[in-house]
Amino acid sequence: MITQVEQAPRTAFRYSYDDGLVEIGTGLLFLTLAALFAVEGLAPAGSLPTGFSAFGLPVIVIGGMIVLGLALRAIKERLTFPRTGYVAYPRPAPARRILAGVIGAGVSLVLVLLLAARPSWQAALAALQGAALAVVWLAFSLRTGLVRMAVLGFVALGAGLVAPFAGLESSLGSALTFAVAGASALLSGALVLAHYLRTTAPSVEA
Repeated sequence: MITQVEQAPRTAFRYSYDDGLVEIGTGLLFLTLAALFAVEGLAPAGSLPTGFSAFGLPVIVIGGMIVLGLALRAIKERLTFPRTGYVAYPRPAPARRILAGVIGAGVSLVLVLLLAARPSWQAALAALQGAALAVVWLAFSLRTGLVRMAVLGFVALGAGLVAPFAGLESSLGSALTFAVAGASALLSGALVLAHYLRTTAPSVEA
């Protein structure tokens, strides 16, 4: 059973997700990755540089995290903070967040390059990506106590498992996985944001 002392950090952390904006931003990032893999999968053979997605992936992930961080902050200052205030809690330093993004992108890069070197393993790429997204969403669900995060994780995992059975080659399988994960996150965030806007109003002071 969770005590009030244990619940306090979870409540503060969950506040960042009350408006659904993080999920919307994450969904847009996933859809961008889906487009990257779709371009690679649909492009004529030899028309793209070798390792196109492998080198494009870290650029999109790291650049996307930086842009989304700035955009979400600006939107929250105009939309969220005037309605439900600002909750300050310990946050990792910017350098630490960037390092986490670099590590995540690096792991993805190594994974894609490894699978490129082992063609027989490429059928498992979408499943591995779906499993990785599921782990991330489930971790957020445990930290925030939000069930919808766990649902997003299972949706991503399901998409990753379906892709190989659909007979899609690795790039298109990855595109399907990130497209489903992105669309579900975008839909979840939109529904949460709609509810948030209906049930809150800017304070008189704002």
